Amino acid sequence: MSHPTFLYLDFLQEYAKDRDYDDYACTDEEVNELERLLNVKFPLAYRELCKLFGKYRAFNIVDSSFEYPAYQEMRAAAIKMALADGEITIDENIFVFSCDLEAPLYLIFH
Repeated sequence: MSHPTFLYLDFLQEYAKDRDYDDYACTDEEVNELERLLNVKFPLAYRELCKLFGKYRAFNIVDSSFEYPAYQEMRAAAIKMALADGEITIDENIFVFSCDLEAPLYLIFH
C-alpha cells in the first residue's frame, strides 16, 4: 500500500504503521467532514495528524480532560484559561488541540 507524503508529519508514518494507527487513519473527506461538524478549520499539521492517527487518537495526542468529539467544550475551556492568563490574543484563528483542566494546561495553534 502506498502512503501519501505529508508536509509536516511525514516522519510519523512508520510510527503510525508500527502501532496500527493507520488502521484508524482518516481520509481527506473524513477530515473535511470533521471540520464541518466541529465548525473549525484545522491547521495543515493537524489535518495530517488525523490522516495518520485517526480522529480519536489525534484528539488525544497529549493528556487532555476532553475526548473526541467534545471539541467545542475543550475550546471554550481553553479560551477561558487563556483569558484568565491574559497572555494570548484570542481570535477566530485559535485552534485548541488539548486542554487539561487539572494541570491547568492548554495547547493551541495560532
